[in-house]
Amino acid sequence: MLNHLINGLDLNPPINMNLVIETESELGVKFPSDYKEFIVQCNGAEETVGNAYVQLWAIDELVGLNEGYAVKEFADGLVIFGYKRLFFLLLPAHARLSPPGAACRTLSLRR
Repeated sequence: MLNHLINGLDLNPPINMNLVIETESELGVKFPSDYKEFIVQCNGAEETVGNAYVQLWAIDELVGLNEGYAVKEFADGLVIFGYKRLFFLLLPAHARLSPPGAACRTLSLRR
């Protein structure tokens, strides 16, 4: 299902669903099923897309990076799951990224 979205990205090796479930528990969220499908298949990815560098973080990095960026303090209810140029990719804690065309939120680092 996600092959058309990840084609051409530099992918990480697959992981076990248990790690995804543990991460959900640590962050206190429930990831959308399509995000879980993606992360189990390739556990993150990175690539330059157009003029922008895009990085989708590995599941074992999510807790530490979200704590480091104080997401609960500044954007409670969201989870940072990646980075695109000067923007963080934010996933609402109980979101669904389908149907196609649905977008995640972005948080600008520009001042």
